[in-house]
Amino acid sequence: MTMRTAGTFLVCAAAMAVLARAGDARASGLEIPENGAIGLARAGAVVARPSDPSAIQYNPAGILGLPGAQLTLGSNLGSFGQCFQRYGNYATEDTTNINLAGTRFQNSMYAASGMTTPYPRTCSNPALSLAPNLGFTYRILPNLAVGINAVPPHSVGREGIFPDAVTTANGLAPSPARHLLYEKRLLLFYPAATVAFAPLPWLRLGATLQVGIASFEYSTMLNANDMSDGAQSPDGDIKLTLRASGVFVAGVFGAQVLLPQYFTFGVKGQYVPELSLSGIGAGSAVDQYYAADQSPAAVAARTRTFDVSALRAQPASHVRAGVRFAMPRAGRPNAWESAHTLARNNTLANGRNIADTYDPMRDDVFDIEVDFNYEFTSTLGVTSVALNGTIVAAGGIMVPLNPMRPIVIQSDFNNTYGVRIGSDWNVIPDRLALRMGFSAESGATNPGLSQIHLPTFDSMTASIGAGLRFGWFTANIAYAHYFFFPLDDPRGSRSIITTRALNPMADPCPRSSGVEGSCRVNAARYEASMDLFGINLSARW
Repeated sequence: MTMRTAGTFLVCAAAMAVLARAGDARASGLEIPENGAIGLARAGAVVARPSDPSAIQYNPAGILGLPGAQLTLGSNLGSFGQCFQRYGNYATEDTTNINLAGTRFQNSMYAASGMTTPYPRTCSNPALSLAPNLGFTYRILPNLAVGINAVPPHSVGREGIFPDAVTTANGLAPSPARHLLYEKRLLLFYPAATVAFAPLPWLRLGATLQVGIASFEYSTMLNANDMSDGAQSPDGDIKLTLRASGVFVAGVFGAQVLLPQYFTFGVKGQYVPELSLSGIGAGSAVDQYYAADQSPAAVAARTRTFDVSALRAQPASHVRAGVRFAMPRAGRPNAWESAHTLARNNTLANGRNIADTYDPMRDDVFDIEVDFNYEFTSTLGVTSVALNGTIVAAGGIMVPLNPMRPIVIQSDFNNTYGVRIGSDWNVIPDRLALRMGFSAESGATNPGLSQIHLPTFDSMTASIGAGLRFGWFTANIAYAHYFFFPLDDPRGSRSIITTRALNPMADPCPRSSGVEGSCRVNAARYEASMDLFGINLSARW
C-alpha cells in the first residue's frame, strides 16, 4: 500500500462513517412518539391538542391554551435492541488470504482450511436511553404567551454498541458487523424559546427558536490490505473512531385553528439548517486493532489521533398536520367558546384565568386525534468531511490526512411519512384520564444500502398511559412498544473499504472470497425493537 492510496482510502472511509452521524442528528425516519408522557401515551398525536408545556415541542401555538404559569419536568426512558444476521459464511484459507498469526484469533479454527463457519446472529449490547424534558410557559394575555424548554430529539437511543468479536462453533471470530458502524454514542439537546400569538380568537400562531447542542461518536473497522482477496483478514483491520461536536440553530413554526363545537386543526413544521461540526484532536485510528498484544502500552503505540476539521450535512426537516375531535362535557365550554370568552376581556387577569380556560382533562368526555407526518429524509443524501493530521496504517506507514480536500459522499434515503392516532378518556373529570395511541412510519433505507447504526425500517408503535390530577399538580405516565418490521437485504452492496475498493476497474468483492462475496458486509436480516417509559410531573398557578 502506498502512502497516497492509504490516505485516500482512510479519508473516504471516514467520510462514509460520518455520513451516518448526520442522520442520527435528526432521526432520519426514526421519529418515535414525542418526548413527554402525554405525547408518548398518544403515540405522538398531539399537534392539535394543548395539554401542558410539552406543547412547545408538539406545536408552539398550543401554549396559548395554557393559562397562567405552568411547569413540567419528566423524562422518557427507552431500551433499544437490535440484531444483525449477516448472510453467508466467513472466508477461509481456501478462498482468500486469511492471516490469524499475531491476532487474538490465532488459536481459532473459524477460517481453517475446509471449514464452513456461518456468520452468527449478533445483537447490540443492551442500553438504556434517558431523554429528560423540561418546559415552562407563561400566558401573559389570552392572545400572547411565551415559553422555554429543553429536550433531546425523539429518536432511538443515544448508544448502540455491537461486539467487535463473537463466538462461533469453530472458535472466536471477528464480529460480522465490524466493517459497519458498529459503535454509536451521541448526545443531542435542544434548548428553546417560544412565543405564541392569536391574531384572532380562533387562530393561534407560534414560533420556536432552538439552539441545538450536538456531540457524536462513531466507530468502524477499515482494512488496510491493498488486495480485495485479503479484505477479510483481521490482521489488517484498523479501528477508526470519529468524534465531532458543535452548536446549530433550528426553527419551529406551529398553527392551531379552533372551530365551533368539536374540531381543532393543528400544523407544525421544523427546519434544521446545514449541520457543521468539528473535533480538534477528537478522531483516533488504532492500527492492527485485533493484534494479540492488547496491553495498554501496545495499543497506545498503535494509536494516532487526528482532527475532524469540518463535517457538513443537511439533516432532515419535517412537517406535521393533525385534526382532533373532542366530545365536550355537558355544561362545560369547548376550546372555541373559551377562546372567544377570554378574548372579550384581553387582560393580564384573563391570561391567568384557569377557571374559564378550556382544559381537555376537565371539559371533555373523550377526544381522538389523527396526525400525519412527512420528513424530508432525502436531504441527508450528501455530506462532506475533512480530516487533518497523521495516522498509522499497515503496521507502520505514516499517512498524512489533507484537510484541504474534503470528501463528498452520496447516499440514498427516501423521504418518510407516517400516521399517528391518539385518544384520551377522562374517566373522572379533572382527576383521572386514560390514554392510548398507535403510529406507523415508513422507513428511509433503500435495499442494498442497509446499515446497523441507522435502523430506518418500516415501524409501528402501540402505547398506553394515564394522567392523575390533584388541584394544581398533575402526574402523567406512559408506556409504548416500538415495533420495527424486519428488513431483509440479501444483496446488500456495501463492501469492506480497501484501496482496491476505490478502483472502479476492479471488483472489490469477487465471489471467490466467499458466499455471495464475503466482503459484502451489509447483506443481512435486520431486526430491532424498543420499549419506552415516560413520566412527567406538572404544576400550574
